[in-house]
Amino acid sequence: MEPDNDAEAPARLSFEGRRYRRRRKYRHAVATLFGTVDVWRRLYEPLERGMRSFHPLERRLGLEAGLATPA
Repeated sequence: MEPDNDAEAPARLSFEGRRYRRRRKYRHAVATLFGTVDVWRRLYEPLERGMRSFHPLERRLGLEAGLATPA
């Protein structure tokens, strides 16, 4: 769901009125009904202090706390 090449992913994005910059890709093991699945996702860090970073792919997949939700 995310491009393999960093140049194809947006360097900056806006989400819920806040601006974020792209960081590197991270591997994350996700527990599912079918067993553990490795997911490679990019981290986006906020440009303003005091805000939390997020992984857009996890939001799109409906992941919470490292687990796949029923949805």
